[in-house]
Amino acid sequence: MELVLRDSAGVLQSKPAMNYNRLTAAANPVALPINTINVPTASTWSHNVFFNKPIGTSDEAEFLRVRQAVVKSILDQEVANHQAFEIPSVYTEAEPSVVQQALDFFNGMFDLQQGQYRATLTVHVEQRDEPFSQSFSFTIFPHHINMLRSQTEDYKYGAGILPSRPSHPTKQVGVQLETVEGQVSS
Repeated sequence: MELVLRDSAGVLQSKPAMNYNRLTAAANPVALPINTINVPTASTWSHNVFFNKPIGTSDEAEFLRVRQAVVKSILDQEVANHQAFEIPSVYTEAEPSVVQQALDFFNGMFDLQQGQYRATLTVHVEQRDEPFSQSFSFTIFPHHINMLRSQTEDYKYGAGILPSRPSHPTKQVGVQLETVEGQVSS
């Protein structure tokens, strides 16, 4: 699976399917890598698929270094305040310099711009010469960008960095887009 985005200036971005959440009856979905998915004939497959720009080894190493620095800063302060392993009423904040490293990394990787986009989803199907393809259009508005960027305000608490620290419950983590369908080929 691949998602190709074309902005209004004609610039193309390819976002391969990197993983998907298998929807289960349990409260927490299971994240799985995308590889070959077997869907029996006359069956359906419906899960949340995440399309991401692949990152190189150096970017992944930097992400892991920044994440570890934030975690260490928070845990060091909790130990110093004798709060380790407790559920605090107020989360401990990481050191500002460490938070800035996380913000710098996010800003360097964030590549979504406001504007109109044309997206084409392509799914390669075994034993078919032509892949399934569907196109649709959508618009990213400034408030979408601001909402997505607002997630970084909670980096100081480890939200979005520590698995045990979810995003603030009053913040929306994803953007819901109104789409207009285009040509379909099967």
